[in-house]
Amino acid sequence: MSRRSVLVVVDEAIHRMSLYERQYGYTRLRVTVLVTELWLGVVFVLLVVAIDPARTWPGRTWSGSATPGEST
Repeated sequence: MSRRSVLVVVDEAIHRMSLYERQYGYTRLRVTVLVTELWLGVVFVLLVVAIDPARTWPGRTWSGSATPGEST
């Protein structure tokens, strides 16, 4: 499963739970499920940011620490 599809699944779960809560009201269990889904979404985003090998850090590329012609 790709990173994007994981985030789509989490987003869809949050959307469906919010529709369910609007229709039937809030309970402790429904709020707990919503908070857990939001927490999972944040965890997945942080993992994608931390693990993505293609990501470059702006501090290394924009700070001028590299000499001209040097690849970072």
